[in-house]
Amino acid sequence: MENAPNTPLHFDSEKLKSRMGNNQAIYLQFITLLQTTLNGQVSNMIEELKACIDAENFAELRSVAHKIKGISLSSSFEILAHLSSTLEKETDNNKEILQQLLQEITDEVELLKKLVV
Repeated sequence: MENAPNTPLHFDSEKLKSRMGNNQAIYLQFITLLQTTLNGQVSNMIEELKACIDAENFAELRSVAHKIKGISLSSSFEILAHLSSTLEKETDNNKEILQQLLQEITDEVELLKKLVV
């Protein structure tokens, strides 16, 4: 089943391949880098987000969410980019909303770890 136009993807591999000039060797190298990034840097950032919410450090929370958004946009992780952007823009500082967004981001990262192969 194809996605409808403008429906965000978890991982838009075709968009990423296109940005790599459809060079399969470069694409595969980037996939390896993405796997490492998801399992290391992004997983660590999720822990940072949890700590920021617990400490009510909302400025740092936005900074970390912005970093995740940047990684997501450059990696064609469309849904993760949207979720992290939403977290970055959340201004009410409502812990319940922030924790819900964090859970959605965590779930999305776990899904991406399985998709990026």
